[in-house]
Amino acid sequence: MESQHCEDFSLSCRLRRDVPAGELIVLPGVCVLLLRQAGDDAALRAWDSQQNYHRYAFADGRCPVLEAVLTVHSANRPEWCEIRVGFPLRCLQGQGQDQDELAVLVDFSGAALRLYIDGRLMDENFPYGYPPRPTAGAMRVAAGVTAPALSCPGQRPPAAAPRTGLRAQYFTPEGHNSWVGDVVTFYHAGVFHIYYLLDRRHHASKFRCGGHYFAHLSSSDLRHWTGHPAAIGIDEQWETIGTGTPFLWDGRVCFSYGMHSSRMDASARESLRVQREYLAAHGRSGVFTREELPGVPAGTLYAVSDDGISFRKSGEVIHPCENPSIYALPDGQLLLFAGYGLEGTWLSDRIGAWRCVNPSFPPSGGGAPMRNSTECQCYFAWRGRDYVLGGFSGFFVSDSGPLGPYRDLAAEGHDLYDGLGVPMVAAFAGDRRILAGWLAGNGWGGQLVLRELIQLPDGNIGMKWLPEATPDTAPPEVVAESVVIEPGQVRCGRELPAQSQLLSMRVTPSATAPGRFALRVHGDGGQCCELQLDFARGRAQWHDQCPDAALAAALPSARELCAQNPDVMSFSKLPNTHMRGRNYCRENVLVAAAPTDLRLMVIVDNKLGGCILDAEFAGRQTMITCRPGLWPRRVELLAESATAVADFSIAALRAD
Repeated sequence: MESQHCEDFSLSCRLRRDVPAGELIVLPGVCVLLLRQAGDDAALRAWDSQQNYHRYAFADGRCPVLEAVLTVHSANRPEWCEIRVGFPLRCLQGQGQDQDELAVLVDFSGAALRLYIDGRLMDENFPYGYPPRPTAGAMRVAAGVTAPALSCPGQRPPAAAPRTGLRAQYFTPEGHNSWVGDVVTFYHAGVFHIYYLLDRRHHASKFRCGGHYFAHLSSSDLRHWTGHPAAIGIDEQWETIGTGTPFLWDGRVCFSYGMHSSRMDASARESLRVQREYLAAHGRSGVFTREELPGVPAGTLYAVSDDGISFRKSGEVIHPCENPSIYALPDGQLLLFAGYGLEGTWLSDRIGAWRCVNPSFPPSGGGAPMRNSTECQCYFAWRGRDYVLGGFSGFFVSDSGPLGPYRDLAAEGHDLYDGLGVPMVAAFAGDRRILAGWLAGNGWGGQLVLRELIQLPDGNIGMKWLPEATPDTAPPEVVAESVVIEPGQVRCGRELPAQSQLLSMRVTPSATAPGRFALRVHGDGGQCCELQLDFARGRAQWHDQCPDAALAAALPSARELCAQNPDVMSFSKLPNTHMRGRNYCRENVLVAAAPTDLRLMVIVDNKLGGCILDAEFAGRQTMITCRPGLWPRRVELLAESATAVADFSIAALRAD
């Protein structure tokens, strides 16, 4: 098998647009190019869902998809024998591809399988194992396919040029099945960088091992963004990249990242064993090249760059943890928070040689009030305080420097989680702090969302919409200049056009009996989502159980959920939390019993198949929710005590 397998080939052809469904090109035992209807094969329905095909059906319900299927073999994973890429033909509409024929390229580079149409990347996946060596003479070609060609090695197109003029708020990468995974932020030389794990199929790529790599956006003004080629790509079959952080060291931008190769190759466990034995023997981590390890590398690796755009992998493994967060401190040391395999706070005066200075921070599981994990920590300093975000729960502050001691603000009801996964923070010009994360609620990975932080006098942190990233609007239409919402009455019912909108109003609770107020967005088929403001308790929530003429039931906050479920050791196991992106409650969002300026962005998202609802309260807190299946059609207001609403307006968002 070793002498017969193929590590690099491409298959190209021209395809008539009216070609009938079926197998179009067959390389026996190697690769098949085919056209089929999504949803027709029961064995592929889970795949079709991961591919998000159903969101790209034609008006008559048909959803033809072009796919390439590669047969692979590996001794380590004999059960992984087939890998697939594809796209729905509707994706070609409006792309300037109206010619009678399509130029198709199936490219296998060893580390990736990619499908191109007219030089445009339509889908990619990442194999483990190799196909048999293809033979051009064995190729079978269907009618409607012309100019079939097999190249060994492959003849792949040049790398895509940077894309300019992008908007980052609610961004997803180009493609029917592509989403933003874990985000890391970095500010350097006047440029704000967002590196994100490009996710296809909601973590189902590479035989469900992730197959993630770091894509890259940058901006100097936070309004106009450039999409760059991959910052850290997948170059080997054993690679799947996990969260990390960039940091400035010795005049260069360094980028630490986790390597989850043990998901594919068992030899990675031997490499981790060697690293841990070195740590136990020396009291600090070692630095290993691939040649010095008994298996494929696993743990913390890093890449280097002169400009933060083009990175070169160092080839060194510098810590056994597989989700590192590394930050450069003002005193010249490097700070590492370890996650995925090892825990604790670590220090070093160089890249490598980490020594653990606090094995119990950040706390995790049953030892943490918020049941947070140790993965994907984000550290930032601001105006004399040091903060640590814990991925999905836990938010810590220190008044004594980066090594603490820290107290858990989230356990006090002051967290920073408003519906985003793995939020990360970096500085920006003017002593600002910008947060970015991915919107939960649609599987692993979602839309990119940005916030600007506000440091409150007591050291707690608020958030507001990032002004530069907030979509522009048309002139607003006033729905009501002044109205009082009485208990039991649905008021200000208003139809919504089938486009994205900004809703604005000032809400003033009853002076004698401040209670709950709700804004509801209704969709077709009875779907509903309620934004509820509890003025008596200063909290807000999202809920989709909307009884007639009554407010939705009050939900417990994340802090209360943890206290009510002492036997649940992981925050991810709790219901109705922000990390699920749907129904959840936040404490300390409102100033109790005080008027509140409410803004609600209603984003219609065809790729999601529903909408995003993003709320801002008095310019100091935010809450966002993901609502697949909810197509906004009507908005209405209701309250449990007399509540005044002023300057209620609706404005359509302008197209970029």
